[in-house]
Amino acid sequence: MKTCFGEGILFNLKKRTVEGLYGGFEYVQEGHVTAIVRLENGGKTAAALMRDSGCESVAATGRGVLSRFSWSEGRYGVKRRCKRGGMMRFLLRDHYLFVNRPLKEFTIHLRVQEQGLPVPGLLGVCWRRRGPFYSGALATEELPGVDLDAWLRANQGDAATVEPVMLACGALLRTMHDRGVLHGDLQVKNVFISGSRVYLLDFDRARIQRHIGKWRRERNLLRLRRSFDKRGHGRAAFAWLVRGYGLSGFSPWLNGLYTIKGIFSDIMNIRRRV
Repeated sequence: MKTCFGEGILFNLKKRTVEGLYGGFEYVQEGHVTAIVRLENGGKTAAALMRDSGCESVAATGRGVLSRFSWSEGRYGVKRRCKRGGMMRFLLRDHYLFVNRPLKEFTIHLRVQEQGLPVPGLLGVCWRRRGPFYSGALATEELPGVDLDAWLRANQGDAATVEPVMLACGALLRTMHDRGVLHGDLQVKNVFISGSRVYLLDFDRARIQRHIGKWRRERNLLRLRRSFDKRGHGRAAFAWLVRGYGLSGFSPWLNGLYTIKGIFSDIMNIRRRV
């Protein structure tokens, strides 16, 4: 029986089913491309992931290109091609050395979903291996709404609207940390507002552990604060978020360190633009 392992979960490839995963998924192979898709309308999801069938481009994010496809009657999925972030994007673009990052993110997303945290429903993942390099894409259910960055811009100056949503964001992040989930890229583009609900996006580089200590929690939140600052949202909305989290304040040395990092980053960005 042919099997493969990803983050400790056994994929039974011979039976074309995936054991131990939330929701029910199946395995699909086309040439050198492999996919794991939700059983419900899996053919449409597999076609979108593996061949771009029915996909229309909608946006580009920091670490991926988004496209939209119909996967059920009146329901749409969002496909995100996984791309490198930071300086590595100039060297490897959408390739990962030795690590199947699309499958890893898929597995972590499923585990976060099992924790009961609000995340888009997973539709599937696909990947291709070329020697030691992996590339691939992830598909999730489309949510109506906008990311926190766009939402804050649309509601700028409306404290009565912004405050309760920021409190809800803070409470959600506290729950995320309490359940052992450490987000790898916590920033305003990875928090999504859909009606009155707050969702978490993008679990590439996220980790799940038994306990998240005080400093790790603060570092995660300070990374988010930096995102608020960079996009011009100021500190008032972030202060409400921190209150919703239940944090009275940051450790002075850690707060100072992230302030210095932010100043250095601003200087480097100015130099790049010159």
